[in-house]
This record gives sequence, structure tokens and C-alpha cells, in this order.
Amino acid sequence: MVWPDQVQGAGIGRQAELFPEGITAEFRHLYFECAQAYSPEQMALLMSRVPVSQILFGSDYDRFPLRHAVEQMDRLELLPEDRRAIESGNARRLLRLDSDEST
Repeated sequence: MVWPDQVQGAGIGRQAELFPEGITAEFRHLYFECAQAYSPEQMALLMSRVPVSQILFGSDYDRFPLRHAVEQMDRLELLPEDRRAIESGNARRLLRLDSDEST
């Protein structure tokens, strides 16, 4: 585990030691919730940096109606399997809702 105080102010040599594959490679281990970030440009950029398995649907409810996020998501031209993963599959996997471990 890398703690924030280990990274803050770290020189390039220290960053290379902490992240031998580069900081961008670390993004593949994080989850990204996309509340109000459903423009084609934003989603294309995110999907170019992280696998679809790390992207979660979000709504910013109660700042915006849930309908707003759903409508934005519907406008994206995604593969059906990517849409299912982002809308619910990834969250179900992350929360272990479909596994024996959830019981």
C-alpha cells in the first residue's frame, strides 16, 4: 500500500520506485464513478485509460434527478456488454452481490 505522504513531493526516481509501470498503470486498479461525466468525449478519454471493468454508473442524486444521468448514459454509443457492466455489472462484482461470498 502506498500512502499519500509517500507520493507527495516524490521526485521522478521515487515515483518510478513506487509505480514501476507508471502512474497511469495504477489507474487500472481504481474504480471510477461517472456521475455527470457522460459526454462522449469524457467517456472516451476514461475508457482509453482504464478498462471498462473499473467504470461505475453514478448519478449525483440529489443534486440532479436520476433521470438526467440515465438520459446522458443512454446517449452514449457503447457496446451492449460495456453498457451492462457500467450500469450494474461492475458494481455488483465490486460489492460481491452475485457471489457466494455475499451470503
